Amino acid sequence: DFVREGAEPAEGPQLRVSGDVSASYFGVVDLGPETLDIHISQIRSRIHVTGIADGNLSYHHDLAGRLDVGPSLDARQGRDARPYYRIRDLRLRYATSDWAAHQRPAGAFVAEVGRLRSPGVAGTGLVDGAGGRVSLGQGVSLGVHGGLAPDLLDTGFSADLGVAGAHLGWRMAGEEWTAAASLSSVATAWRGDFNRLDVGASFDLAWGRLLDLRASAVATYTGYSTPGTPADLVLSSAYLGVRSRPLRWFTLNAHYAHYQDVYDRELRDALGEDAIIGGPRESGWLQLRFDPHALVAVTTSAYVGFGAESAEHLGASGRIVIRGIPIIDGRVTGSYRFSRSRAVDAQVAAAHFSSALGGSIELGLGYAFTTFRSRLLDERQDEHRADVSLDLLIAGPWRAHLSAGAAFGDLDPAITTAAHLSWSFDE
Repeated sequence: DFVREGAEPAEGPQLRVSGDVSASYFGVVDLGPETLDIHISQIRSRIHVTGIADGNLSYHHDLAGRLDVGPSLDARQGRDARPYYRIRDLRLRYATSDWAAHQRPAGAFVAEVGRLRSPGVAGTGLVDGAGGRVSLGQGVSLGVHGGLAPDLLDTGFSADLGVAGAHLGWRMAGEEWTAAASLSSVATAWRGDFNRLDVGASFDLAWGRLLDLRASAVATYTGYSTPGTPADLVLSSAYLGVRSRPLRWFTLNAHYAHYQDVYDRELRDALGEDAIIGGPRESGWLQLRFDPHALVAVTTSAYVGFGAESAEHLGASGRIVIRGIPIIDGRVTGSYRFSRSRAVDAQVAAAHFSSALGGSIELGLGYAFTTFRSRLLDERQDEHRADVSLDLLIAGPWRAHLSAGAAFGDLDPAITTAAHLSWSFDE
């Protein structure tokens, strides 16, 4: 090979390690005649290693261990303490150097092994197995994956549910817009027998600040009927979401969602026949945000649910934020929320004040009044909550949060405490 005299050799991809480690605690001390204390502690680690093997290999994980302790857990879990872990991501990834490019040439390839997220909108969420994708050119890629899905009510390893799926994706971009679409299909087997087949499609379009749209739909086939769920292919979920900011001081967010309970063999085994509730659930949400001035922001929202009897609800909320209060460098937030279901009416009014003390400390004070009224029993319960928080933005990668609160009213008084410490790194 020819090397021009005086030319510097090109440096290959550098090894890079980034991530964070955090520890958190949340506790509730009940001051009533019955002891219903709860203490929850968690340690979480997220690490990303890139630049291995000339940049083709990378490693990612998101692991958490948690311990719940308290007498109130005894009735729900059968014991006072229950340690468990969560594996949200644990994978080794190989990709050709061209895969990171937006316009991938035909033949660019990526493969992953470990605990993966199902690609597309049709899937089981997490899969312990392997997957691969190849670029077909012109923004089109084809992928397959397979393995075993974790437990339904936990994320522990399980050999009960086998998964096999395929994913076809398309992505294009212009100077001011990006668009993507996908078609995915996933088949599962529960303890050796056919469980369900999901087929899904999605479409995303972003056009500057004017429009951000996402639409998706999933159809499911189980092969047999349950109460409220026919055996034929049914629309199990659908979503249409829109975000628009036509003016710099005005933002609109809205979505509509449909969900149909599908009781496959896995769910029937986990919950039993008595827990089956038929019928679709529909919901809509609209939010308007106004930022007429850098110091003031106003947000209003409304939501509604209908379809199945258990899904019927409606509500509305409003919030105002005043920022940059002189001298104290503070922020004041006031909010009100109302919600109604078939069983309960609830209202919450809250106020929160925060102030920066120096460059690394923020002090917060809050108060909230909550009232619940049972529509079935015609009973009302009021509660007052007061809290104080301290956020420490320690020099460098350290962050800490401390808070304490007290609740009192018609219910037994209680004291809550929380602490969070995190360390992030990027080398």
